[in-house]
Amino acid sequence: MPAPHQVSQNCVFFCDPPKAAEYEYEFWNKIATHLNKNIVILCNRLARNYNAFVPALESFVEETNFKPDLVLIHTAFEPCLLRTGALPPTAMNKHFLNALEKMYDRLPYPKAILSSDPFFKNDSHEKFNVINYELFYFYVFNNIKQTAIPHKKEHKLSCLNRSARPGRVHLFTKLVNQEYFRDIHYSFLNKYMIKTPRNFLMYANRPQNKREYEYLFPLNMILDKDECDRTTKVFLENWDSFPIKIDDFVMYDECNLTMADAYTNSVCNLSTETFPVIYPFITEKTFKPISMGMPFFVHASAGSIEYLRSLGFDVYDDVIDHSYDNETDYLTRTNMLLDSVKKFMQSDYKRDRSREDFNSRHFYSEETYHKFYTQLIVELKKILKTSH
Repeated sequence: MPAPHQVSQNCVFFCDPPKAAEYEYEFWNKIATHLNKNIVILCNRLARNYNAFVPALESFVEETNFKPDLVLIHTAFEPCLLRTGALPPTAMNKHFLNALEKMYDRLPYPKAILSSDPFFKNDSHEKFNVINYELFYFYVFNNIKQTAIPHKKEHKLSCLNRSARPGRVHLFTKLVNQEYFRDIHYSFLNKYMIKTPRNFLMYANRPQNKREYEYLFPLNMILDKDECDRTTKVFLENWDSFPIKIDDFVMYDECNLTMADAYTNSVCNLSTETFPVIYPFITEKTFKPISMGMPFFVHASAGSIEYLRSLGFDVYDDVIDHSYDNETDYLTRTNMLLDSVKKFMQSDYKRDRSREDFNSRHFYSEETYHKFYTQLIVELKKILKTSH
């Protein structure tokens, strides 16, 4: 049962695993204080034991007489669960969605689900109140101080990969045979993937309970069998090269709360986002290079670059061909991305420090912060208002 962590008199966290959201405590205490409301966060990062959160909250309320004004659910796999029509349903997604619905329905308080989907409006879901929460922007802003941009950088392009997410597995098998691959400051720790004696790939992360992992999900729904077979073949051929390391940051918190050498010592970055299909899901993997002012590519859903452009960031359109961002077909978009990366690697690009400084300042500006913060406050107030 997830244990409560009482951040303050009016803010309580229930988190599985307990340390996964420590960096959010101070932020949500600020929100609760701003609203002068008792807020509870149910943070299920591993998408397991949904049925344990409500009893844990009920026990805490009974023991402490804490009266929640608002309960917010923050769950893993949220993109696949809330955008139910984006991909054909799977048994795993149905299971998680059913567990989430039961948990949501049992809560006798005003409630909402936090979503990183910038285009998912509060009235867009028939079963849940949904609030846009730019978790990963706040995550970088609140926990990583603005870093001085070095005058000299050793590498032209960096690309960091920790967990063996489907899109990263697929992109690796496309990148590894490119002539410029050896020139990329590249890592792939291949976390959570296991190769069995019979050359089956298994995913060892706890949410999957060591079941055979559909390691190309959801890509196996949009790639044909030949492309899936090619991906598996190339990945297994390179198995003995993993983990590919470029620094010592291998733990979750270290990896995410540190400006690794890949950002401070590279001119450009190729960000491999968690979900390269469904919708623009922008995490710290993209916000970090932006905060360092770097030109960047994003292996992500169509519209991701356009979303970042709309936030006022310089996406270096004259340096990088981002036309891939307009392509809705995943495989075509990935091939266009690789063509763009190749052009950049063959170019004689010279850094523009003024543009780098602009993006870094814009990321850490009060204007950008308050845009997201005010938007969040407004949505939270709507939920509170409609619940009375």
